[in-house]
Amino acid sequence: MSQYIGRFAPSPTGPIHIGNLFSALIVWVRAKQHNGRAYIRLEDVDRHRSDDHFLDETLKTLRRFGLEFSAWEDDKHMRQSTRGVFYEEALSRISLQTEIFACVCSRKDIRMAGAAPQLGDALQKSYPGTCRHRQLPHDKQAAIRLWCTKHEIEVIDRVWGQKNTNLIDNFVAPVLKRKGGDWGYHIAVVVDDIAQSITEVVRGVDLLESATLHNYLFQLLGAVPPVYAHHPVLVDCHGERLAKRKGSLSVEDMLSHGQTLGQILRRLARAIFAEEPKRIEGLKMIAEADVLQYIVSHMTVRHLNRECIVWESVE
Repeated sequence: MSQYIGRFAPSPTGPIHIGNLFSALIVWVRAKQHNGRAYIRLEDVDRHRSDDHFLDETLKTLRRFGLEFSAWEDDKHMRQSTRGVFYEEALSRISLQTEIFACVCSRKDIRMAGAAPQLGDALQKSYPGTCRHRQLPHDKQAAIRLWCTKHEIEVIDRVWGQKNTNLIDNFVAPVLKRKGGDWGYHIAVVVDDIAQSITEVVRGVDLLESATLHNYLFQLLGAVPPVYAHHPVLVDCHGERLAKRKGSLSVEDMLSHGQTLGQILRRLARAIFAEEPKRIEGLKMIAEADVLQYIVSHMTVRHLNRECIVWESVE
């Protein structure tokens, strides 16, 4: 049986917020439960917004909560910004097996052409193929898209169960490389999961649909896909997912406003055990110093809440 290997993949574009910490905690606990390891991988392909200062702050915050992650090679963490040659090689391999094409359409162009209701996931499902047969040059003026066709893809998820989904139900022509030369999330994450031999991908449920595309890319690259565990995401009182770009309260801000490490960890534990009243009752009897071990001893991903969890800014 292969060793359990997980990963926590933050973007160093701002201070770590409570939603990031919630995900990191679940990743770390899963590795601990399996006597495995969990890497930190830096999703820093957005070169204009990434800052090493935020990486240092993230690592510092994780350590304060007792969450130690493994380094990759030479005691360093994998950085997507340094792996362009591997993504380029993967893109070439993909192009030999299925159709990719250059596209100069903007989001506005796609929205106008396909009458998509909003930006975001809707664009993944509504691209009308405007540039597909134009044979545009593959340069920095264009994005590189993958043309999706009917493929039934199996996804095994510890929280949501096994699902068989047709690829084109969720994606039409996802971007693999962006205008300007930055790499797209989908190809980068799959190539890096292969390189690090990731056995289980733990991440937010907002990325659940992406697993279908990712497993297709694993197939094209001749690799066995990992098992997934898409956990609930934390949302604010308006139901909006906590995110750095929305200015969600950082963990360090919470600490500076008087919340202790133990109080925050206990609240995170209650979110993890939201569907298990007996575990929440047991949590009340646990000292703050023992909360992390309590989570390791009792967390079961199949019992995680499938609904978003509201995180109140003040308890």
